[in-house]
Amino acid sequence: LGKIWRFYRHRLNKLIRELTQQAIEEALEGQRPPYLKSIDVVSLEIGERAAWIRSVEGLPTKSETDVSYHVDVRYDGDASLLLNLNLGAGPVHFMSVAVEVSSLDLDAKLWVRGRLIDREPFLGDLSFALVSPPRLNIKLKPFRLFNAMELPGARRFLRNLFKVEIPALFTLPLKVDVANFASNEELDAQDLSSSEHLNEFPGILSITLYEGRNLTGTTSLDLSNPFCIIRVGEYSTRSKSHVPSDKSSRGNPVWNQHFDLPVRHKDSCVLRVEIADRYGLEYRTIG
Repeated sequence: LGKIWRFYRHRLNKLIRELTQQAIEEALEGQRPPYLKSIDVVSLEIGERAAWIRSVEGLPTKSETDVSYHVDVRYDGDASLLLNLNLGAGPVHFMSVAVEVSSLDLDAKLWVRGRLIDREPFLGDLSFALVSPPRLNIKLKPFRLFNAMELPGARRFLRNLFKVEIPALFTLPLKVDVANFASNEELDAQDLSSSEHLNEFPGILSITLYEGRNLTGTTSLDLSNPFCIIRVGEYSTRSKSHVPSDKSSRGNPVWNQHFDLPVRHKDSCVLRVEIADRYGLEYRTIG
């Protein structure tokens, strides 16, 4: 990943800058301070230090040419982002003030999907999304003498923009199409070449498992580490076990996991979610 980071650094800078500007414009369509007309991304630098991958989990796909993964990513590098806040009232523009976003600290789980092709670069297209809202910390500081952070509500608005509003635009079921190295006609033709596999699995059901609330154990020992068993037709998967950090979280497990299960018969398949808790070497069903 470090080599890829360095080799594609300039392309990544451009891509992330464009995505950030687009996300800011979409987020600003909602509530904003009355004096804020727009925000421009002046520059973005992802820095020298690459993100690092904690774990990778392969996911089932409906086509032999598709690959899909869950990737746990950690980043605490030297990325920086320079913004211009354009201030005004109505049609009148008063001034532009600069704000720097730095000290990015990110812990996230990504859903990544690619489609393989039989020629270079052997990747037809690539998409990604956040599985759930990430843990994210940033530092905001004025870039010049005028302190934009002293404007009423500016700091709170910008922190919410970058920590809540923008990540929500990249979180499933929304996704970002990063690159397309083949035409739609080529991809469709390749899908037809694996039609037997596609007929066998006409669809994929995407499931995001967030949390449980007020769960009660099946024994006097109460809950220990509850998990979910998810079934779609004859296919099943299992979530991670929740290990409570304290008594207050014992009956309120948080999983934050995403699953893609193949659907063989879309008109008759039933989704079944079973909540269970480990009891010694066995497990007991809660509901």
